[in-house]
Amino acid sequence: MLMRKPLAGTRPFGALLLCCLCHTALADRVADITEVYAAAGVPGQEREPPAGWRAVVGLGLASAEEVVGDGERRTLVLPVLLMTYDDWAYWSIAGGGVWIRSTDRSLHLGVGVKLHAGWRPEDDPLLAGMDRRDTSVDGSLNLLWKTPVVDVGLNYYRDLLDVSDGSFASLRLSRTFLVDPRIRLTPSLGVERQSDELVDYYYGVRPSEATSFRPAYDGRATVNVTLGLTGAYLLNRGWSLLGAFHATRFGDGVADSPIVPDRTSRLLFFGAVRRL
Repeated sequence: MLMRKPLAGTRPFGALLLCCLCHTALADRVADITEVYAAAGVPGQEREPPAGWRAVVGLGLASAEEVVGDGERRTLVLPVLLMTYDDWAYWSIAGGGVWIRSTDRSLHLGVGVKLHAGWRPEDDPLLAGMDRRDTSVDGSLNLLWKTPVVDVGLNYYRDLLDVSDGSFASLRLSRTFLVDPRIRLTPSLGVERQSDELVDYYYGVRPSEATSFRPAYDGRATVNVTLGLTGAYLLNRGWSLLGAFHATRFGDGVADSPIVPDRTSRLLFFGAVRRL
């Protein structure tokens, strides 16, 4: 049903949501931080969560370098949103999925979808004369195994819309530490292998796009490594402060591209979130 006037208070949130869609890569990384926070649980709350729909909502400040173009650091205010249903379905701004789980909830197998960020040449003078790289939708197969020592996440993603016709696989190891009844820290290590097709589409330079300062480049498969630290501080039974630092080192297939200014990309995030 169409409405002639927006509900009071929806315009600011709508603007933030549009900002997320315009900066899909950054929104995806913030969604990942939110999922790590949700998986770690609320400090000081060890009881079984209630059944049915639950949500994490909030607002945060994210700052990261652009991967392609001039490498300028962007700082944006982004909404935080993660909805779950009985630990078997979830949805965030970047995507969602469903799980089947073992009886002790230590093993999860699932499928999902999420946006894969593209870019536009008009957003950066150094990309002038290139064709846009479209945002796509990836389908994924996911495994999460929670052990007493470490949480293991395995994921395989495939382009569903044949935009890049590419794929990538990732492995993440993480562990949550209870530093204080109100403080939890989750360090993580991630390794991701991107296929030739994916790297060539998003980071390659076609012969028709080459210039004197931007030679043609055929992307090739690469392995990227990410180190991260996510922290949560419980303010009360509902609200928490959430912070994170992630650093990604790109493999040669990405770093050698003439449109990638730096081998390393860093993300800083700080925000306030509420569990509903």
